[in-house]
Amino acid sequence: MSILTQVLEKMNASLSLAAQLYVKAGIAQNDATIICFRSKYADPRMRPITYIDSFIDPSWSSFLFTPPHPEFPAAHAFITPATFEAMASMLGKNFAFTDHTYDFNGLGPRSYSSLDSAARECGISRFYGGIHYKLSIEKSHDYGVSIGDDAANVQLIK
Repeated sequence: MSILTQVLEKMNASLSLAAQLYVKAGIAQNDATIICFRSKYADPRMRPITYIDSFIDPSWSSFLFTPPHPEFPAAHAFITPATFEAMASMLGKNFAFTDHTYDFNGLGPRSYSSLDSAARECGISRFYGGIHYKLSIEKSHDYGVSIGDDAANVQLIK
């Protein structure tokens, strides 16, 4: 939602456009979160750290904190594309933007050529962080896009 707020401010968006985008993004984000976490317990795959610790190298640890719930689906790779797909329905598939969410931390802005490219980076960061498998991220992204499409099709104004 931080990215959506930045985009709306930069566009000097109307209240009507802002309300519609927040509603659709919110529906997508909340539906994706519920579906993602319900699904995790239907397919309790072990995380990479558990596999590596058990079969390869017990001294290895992931770069990111490993959450205490099953690996699949990958939440960041599921929820972010759902949210961004709903936004893209109104902003366009090739909507370019710069994210300033973590400027205060000294991390600097990140620029993207599309909402989907940002969603994909968000998902793959969990692979590089050592907490998800690449296949889980790819499948989760596809599921998220599907949920975002559903949210995008919600008719808000007659």
